Amino acid sequence: YSTGIGIANNSCSGITMYYAYDITLINNTIIDGVGIYARDSGLINIQNTTITNNWYGFYVWDDVFNNSFIIKNNNISNNTVGISLRAPSSNNSIIYNNTIVGNLDDGLELHDFSNSTISDNTISFNGDNGLNAKNLNHSVIANNTIIDNSPGLNYLWSGITLSSSNNNTIENNNLFHNGDGIILEGDYNTIRNNTIWNNSGTGLSISGTGNIIYHNSFIENNWDYDSNDYQAKDDGVNNTWDNVYPSGGNYWSDYEGFDNNTGINQDIPGSDGLGDTPYSEIEAASDVDNYPLMNPSIDVERPESYIELMDKWQNSSIIVSANAKDHGGSEVKNVTLWYQYYLFEYYAYPKNWTKYEIDTEAPWEW
Repeated sequence: YSTGIGIANNSCSGITMYYAYDITLINNTIIDGVGIYARDSGLINIQNTTITNNWYGFYVWDDVFNNSFIIKNNNISNNTVGISLRAPSSNNSIIYNNTIVGNLDDGLELHDFSNSTISDNTISFNGDNGLNAKNLNHSVIANNTIIDNSPGLNYLWSGITLSSSNNNTIENNNLFHNGDGIILEGDYNTIRNNTIWNNSGTGLSISGTGNIIYHNSFIENNWDYDSNDYQAKDDGVNNTWDNVYPSGGNYWSDYEGFDNNTGINQDIPGSDGLGDTPYSEIEAASDVDNYPLMNPSIDVERPESYIELMDKWQNSSIIVSANAKDHGGSEVKNVTLWYQYYLFEYYAYPKNWTKYEIDTEAPWEW
């Protein structure tokens, strides 16, 4: 049994702990070995450590109750297991600003955590779920970038999967190009201000009761489904898909309504940024989004005409030419080039459309 141990500034192939308590690991590099394995150990603090090409990134199998972890500013990549913490009744843990990328299984797996914060992490290109939590309660998942975890693989995994998880807040996350965006099984959770974009399965699938979902942007999800094109699914009861008037609900890229009216009943002439009719294309839901937002939280609308240029290397040149026609019969005065780029090498979600330049006469070329 060991306690109060600090390990710093080492390079090695693995650290294994049994019955260890109050352990601090800072500024270590762990490559091509076991990684970090802890059994029946608690109060572990890992910061500024690189863990790559190991069997484990950081793995805890624990029978210690009332445990706690601090995991901050680490690079955990290309391991078989990313972070897997199976510790009963863990409280007040912080998982912050880690890069969890390219691991074979889940990026981050948690069992039996409460009153914890998972924030500002980059969780991308993992083989299974980005974040997979079981029995997570009274916790916050915020400001994470979660992209390209198990995309297109029959939706077996997702960006975020929560099961038997209650009273959590999931907010301000960017979930792009995963299998499903979010799968949630639990009660009284709040899901707000997330950008859920271009996931091959459903953007959000929930079961349970008393969950509230608002101010999220659902954009072009379910692009790989054969049977339907629902962006969200609700198998629960008494879940709410808006934050009432005038706060509003969510943005849906497939909403076809208009914003000509205002007021709680949307029957007063004038625009208020909310759709005049509810959004009802939520699979299996008894409720609707009564006040769908007309605009997303980020500018992701494609221009009327666009092209996709894939796999361009840094510093490569791109020449774009346009042939513009006005079917109304008047003369075309100018053409504007907008661009949007994906920096996957930095694990960033897609950037907003940005104006490049206006060309005022033909031939239009940039």
